[in-house]
Amino acid sequence: AAPGAGGFGDMMGGLGGMPGMPQNEEEYQAAMEQMLDSPMMKEFLSDPEKIEQSRLALLNNPMAMQMMKQMPGFEDIINDKDKFAERMLQSKAQFDAMKEAKDKTDATEKAAASEFDD
Repeated sequence: AAPGAGGFGDMMGGLGGMPGMPQNEEEYQAAMEQMLDSPMMKEFLSDPEKIEQSRLALLNNPMAMQMMKQMPGFEDIINDKDKFAERMLQSKAQFDAMKEAKDKTDATEKAAASEFDD
């Protein structure tokens, strides 16, 4: 998705200034990986009804909606059941691809470093 397109990553990134949220990119990545790899999140993303329940919960939470309105394009997504579900699944796919790329980079760096081991 284009930057500012209102994806789940944008939504979570917008929470970075809140107390208790990771403050640097590495901490944020690790927290996102841990959350997205959790059995609860995998179950959530595989169940369209649970995705819809979360959308409705956000719509009924004035504080969450005020935060969401700060993100360009997100209001259009939150008000459309299909767009919201699609965006959640797209964002999960993006994080999976980022994790896979990071894992490959880590493996390449480890292999390169091992060439210097005695």
